[in-house]
Amino acid sequence: MRGKLLLLFINAEKGYQLDPVTLNTLGSIDLESQGARLMSAHCMNDESNGDLLFFDYAVKPPYMTYGVINKESQLVNFTPIELPGARLPHSMAFTPNYSILMDLPMFWDPELLAKDLHKVSFYPEMQSRFGILNRMASGEQSDGLMLILVTYTTS
Repeated sequence: MRGKLLLLFINAEKGYQLDPVTLNTLGSIDLESQGARLMSAHCMNDESNGDLLFFDYAVKPPYMTYGVINKESQLVNFTPIELPGARLPHSMAFTPNYSILMDLPMFWDPELLAKDLHKVSFYPEMQSRFGILNRMASGEQSDGLMLILVTYTTS
């Protein structure tokens, strides 16, 4: 995707490549033919090597997936991330070797979601969790994902 702009409109959808000079649409990024799903509008570009790190989320399992696209637009990693239910992650972060994904206690009400109603609720009794994943590890690898529980309070 080097030399192209990436346009993402909503939470988890197809990404579109644009010419950076004319802004003409060059087409969507075909992740599905490479074995991936969709892409959140909050993907991250690693300027040091051209990798595009992304996640998506859904109301049915797998509730989150994570992937890496290299500078040649090839999907080089894609893995499901195990979560206890549908979530609404807002963003992600990364270091040179790891990606950091969120599981925060603000998400769709599960009872209403079962009725196809999307009401966001805050669950203060739950902890915020951050998954630290080796960029190229599978979410199923026990040494690839470490969850850190963070407790916080509001005043």
